[in-house]
Amino acid sequence: ILMLLGLLAPAVVSTVFVLVSGCEELKKDLKEKIIGFYKVKWMNVFWAVVLYALIIVFSILLSLLFGQSLKQFSFTEDFSITLASIIEEVGWKGYCEDSIGQYMDWFIESLIFGILWSLWHFPLLFIKGTYQAGLMVNPLFVINFFVGAILMGYIITWVYLVSDRSILACMVFHLFVNF
Repeated sequence: ILMLLGLLAPAVVSTVFVLVSGCEELKKDLKEKIIGFYKVKWMNVFWAVVLYALIIVFSILLSLLFGQSLKQFSFTEDFSITLASIIEEVGWKGYCEDSIGQYMDWFIESLIFGILWSLWHFPLLFIKGTYQAGLMVNPLFVINFFVGAILMGYIITWVYLVSDRSILACMVFHLFVNF
């Protein structure tokens, strides 16, 4: 129950903030970001997916030099794609990303967003059965996850910006990352 509440909190809070703001422009903006299919620049989403896939493959190949197994190229036994990426993006891109981005350029905003997003996943280290909890077998795996989450903040912010602030584009990219 706590995990579900934690997952829903950003989407619920950001949506409530927008709806009670009294600002029709903000409400219209949220609606367009969520359902604005025309905004998505699919080729940019494709290149972000390719870039991320190459980073993953390179990372796994590098880990082979340190004695890790080729099994890293397979799915885990408990592999599943959840709605988490969709729900998270409504929260983070629905309000948070633009709120931070108002006060600084995208590079600094991406770093702040990446750090926040990384820390957001920290409690999952202690919830049995989560991907993050499975990383606890090696401190380097944990460090790699959190550094990677910060770096992913840059890529997903780029997807967001080049798709005219489309939450849908970020959802598609995030779904791929979880895959």
